Amino acid sequence: MNIVAHLLAGVAALVIGFLWYNPKAFGNAWMRGVGMTNEKMASGNMALRYGLTLLMALILSVFVAFFGGGHEELVLSRTQHFAFHGAQLAGVVVMPILVIVSLFEQLDFKTIAINVGYWVVTLTVMGLIIGAMP
Repeated sequence: MNIVAHLLAGVAALVIGFLWYNPKAFGNAWMRGVGMTNEKMASGNMALRYGLTLLMALILSVFVAFFGGGHEELVLSRTQHFAFHGAQLAGVVVMPILVIVSLFEQLDFKTIAINVGYWVVTLTVMGLIIGAMP
């Protein structure tokens, strides 16, 4: 297990989230979709929020490495292989969970797509990082 790769993958999740949910990208639409305000977003313990987010991202990066590993007959490069498995996890695990939860939270399609899109990109990038750093 490459600790540096997992740390980079975990930090990548935060960086992608910062960019993805930025008001100049999907942030304003997401905030409207979930009923978030700037005041509510700024409240609470930010260090705890980001610290736990990083911890959860590290757990996900280990799972991406576990899920993508163990194949000796790679048709794709190692980097492509892990990126594929990151995207695959997003599509067959994360997306159905997010859609189910979002349906009961009565979120609109746009908000669901923003959240799912973030995880597809993030888990794919995590796989790229893990695959590039054996």
